[in-house]
Amino acid sequence: MLQLPITTPPAPAGASVPMSPADAGAGGPGSLMERLLAHAQNAQDMSVQQLSVDLGQLASGRVSTIDLLRLQADMGAFTVRVQMTVRVADQIGNAIQTLSQRS
Repeated sequence: MLQLPITTPPAPAGASVPMSPADAGAGGPGSLMERLLAHAQNAQDMSVQQLSVDLGQLASGRVSTIDLLRLQADMGAFTVRVQMTVRVADQIGNAIQTLSQRS
């Protein structure tokens, strides 16, 4: 079976680093949510960047089976990251609504 090379784009300059459990309480719940959203956004931005690279290669006119398979894999990863971002936003929205109702 053909093995695809796995390439990961470098992290953007302002990429956040996942937190350890010890860091979770350091800045309070507001900063935790902000960091979680920033991490989800950075992951999505990296996916968009990789898709742009793939589409640029396809636009050059040189299309191979490997290029199409790589594009398909990157599109799948992008879809998962978008779904993850939506899920994070929904969970944070539900948490905010719950806290608002308790006040």
